[in-house]
Amino acid sequence: EAIGFYSPECCHWLLLVAGGTPTGAEPSLSLLRSEQLLGCACCVHLGAAVFLHALAVRPAWQGRGLGTVLMVEGQKLAVRLGAVRVEGTVDLAGLSADRLRGYYERLGGVELQASGFGPSGAADATQLRLRKAWESGSLSEADLDAWLRRLQR
Repeated sequence: EAIGFYSPECCHWLLLVAGGTPTGAEPSLSLLRSEQLLGCACCVHLGAAVFLHALAVRPAWQGRGLGTVLMVEGQKLAVRLGAVRVEGTVDLAGLSADRLRGYYERLGGVELQASGFGPSGAADATQLRLRKAWESGSLSEADLDAWLRRLQR
């Protein structure tokens, strides 16, 4: 079954595997040991948008740019599918809303909504909804690869 109410045809999984690169829905069979899976993301294709859902990086591998790799690979998938934007909702889970806003802004995203405000208002939100949009045909996978290299410096 697919994620929640999305059909299986809409869902594309990116898997970040030790010793490999993120892979999408190419037909193949692999047996992975749990420690080999470093991160994953589900990309749900909804017409003009791809919703990045369930992005996670194994705690021991966080802070090494793997989440950024998954985000950029999700954008590349969106370009391949003909989408003109990616969207996602981030649960902050004790993280700084301001810090995550800055991170997603560096990735080219803009905040659409902050919700679940804590005692400090928007700075203490528990969820952020973000979007990155582009004109059809104006963004290529090569552009995103070059952008990722700049982000990783």
